[in-house]
Amino acid sequence: MMEQSGAKSAGAGDSCCGRVLAGKYRLIRVIARGGFGQVYLAQDLHLEKYWAVKEIPKSMAGGIGQIRREAALLGNRQHPGLPVVVDLVEEADACYVVMEYVAGVTLVQAVGQRGVFDRQECIAYMKQLAQILGYLHKQRPPVCYLDMKPENVLLTQEGRLVLVDFGAAMELEGAACNRGACYGTYGYAPPEQCGMTGQQVCDQRSDIYALGATVYFLLTGYDPSRPPFGIRPFEEWEEKAGKKLGRILCTCLMKEPEKRFQTIQELLFELQECRGERSGAWSLCKGVLCRRRFFIRQEKSIFLTEKERVGL
Repeated sequence: MMEQSGAKSAGAGDSCCGRVLAGKYRLIRVIARGGFGQVYLAQDLHLEKYWAVKEIPKSMAGGIGQIRREAALLGNRQHPGLPVVVDLVEEADACYVVMEYVAGVTLVQAVGQRGVFDRQECIAYMKQLAQILGYLHKQRPPVCYLDMKPENVLLTQEGRLVLVDFGAAMELEGAACNRGACYGTYGYAPPEQCGMTGQQVCDQRSDIYALGATVYFLLTGYDPSRPPFGIRPFEEWEEKAGKKLGRILCTCLMKEPEKRFQTIQELLFELQECRGERSGAWSLCKGVLCRRRFFIRQEKSIFLTEKERVGL
């Protein structure tokens, strides 16, 4: 977990600062807040090291189960794009998950500080995020992240992206999972995750949609979770995206899952071509000498209708 620069330092959680957890972790200050709880910077009293400690009150509905699931999902994963979880502490009033601390900013903060990213930067960061999602999707059982958005992606000074906040993540049961209630952030979450398709069954293609929406924000500065909501017509950002990246983003952002890239491997193949990296590309297709062609579809399915905008 990384510090979100500019996070508010005042609030109810600051009363816990100075508290020592499990006789080992001294809470120093709040470095981030979210819907489920807050994150502290903590000093390890046994080691000369600092950790990020995520707190979820036991009084919060589903909080204990959520943080235990999050710790379990991350505890055995090793990837440079995922925070390392080292401990889980349960106390009378709250649960705490102790994880890696790295200084950095969210992608929202990065865009606010420097403006939108150029085409090549977006391609490079999309590839990084796709590789993180691909690692999760290859787990046994596969893990769907289900909350990809700029606020949940953190950027280090070295240019490494780290995916955080696994509160929505789920292990797939078979080929898909039933999310149940609507979950995620409207504008970044795909239609099937928001109950817009009459079902709430999600799979790897749901993460692909959210990845497309995240990179769309980096490229254009348009936040699909804010008015007028959703993805703007392609003509408004076609020049910025260019032909190849535009084709990739439009495919990711199809409303119908069957019209998106079906796997992260397909998406990575297209990104390699977008960057001119053709050598070794067939290995992403697991030796199958075939590839699918994706074209920009000028379909209404990738845009919100006026009816869908109302009341959001």
